[in-house]
Amino acid sequence: EFRRVLFRSEPRVCLTLVAAHAENGDVPRAIEAARRGERLAVAADNADLAREIRERAADLQRGRKP
Repeated sequence: EFRRVLFRSEPRVCLTLVAAHAENGDVPRAIEAARRGERLAVAADNADLAREIRERAADLQRGRKP
């Protein structure tokens, strides 16, 4: 339960998930984690982190690993 709450509430944890999913070749899940992280960063009023996450998602969509 703690893990589930953490992954749903902390945008930096989503960055870890993005990297892990991308490394395992699961790009759709990596992009999903990036989008969730971006939403969380925006909700936390952290524009810099939201931009970083958005850029990583864009790299994945272009076929580049973060």
